[in-house]
Amino acid sequence: MTTATDKVTSGRIALASLGGAIGSVGRYWFWQEGSGVTGELRATFVTSVVGCFVLGLILGATRTSQPLRAFAVGLCGGFASFSVYAVMGVAFATRWFAVVFLVVTPVAALGAMGLGALLAAGVRRR
Repeated sequence: MTTATDKVTSGRIALASLGGAIGSVGRYWFWQEGSGVTGELRATFVTSVVGCFVLGLILGATRTSQPLRAFAVGLCGGFASFSVYAVMGVAFATRWFAVVFLVVTPVAALGAMGLGALLAAGVRRR
């Protein structure tokens, strides 16, 4: 028998899946726009930072909307995939550039996520 909790959980899973599908297509499109190794690294860096910023913004603004939070986690998780970041960092760069890319990307992404959450908190207070 399906309970109300199961329906909510199924709905959240569906929203996270939908968000993930949209985010993944967005990441693929953005990544294809980069030309050569440098363009692909730049695209990976930008999607990581933008994805974290958007996630921080949405999660900071929607502390109680579980369906929107589920969609946002799927969307930004699909858009800013850590696995793409890791592959790009080690497979396509010189050793020095790989180290810089692998260190700077998470620092910038976490900073962007914090900034998004702070901006959302400021808007919510108004």
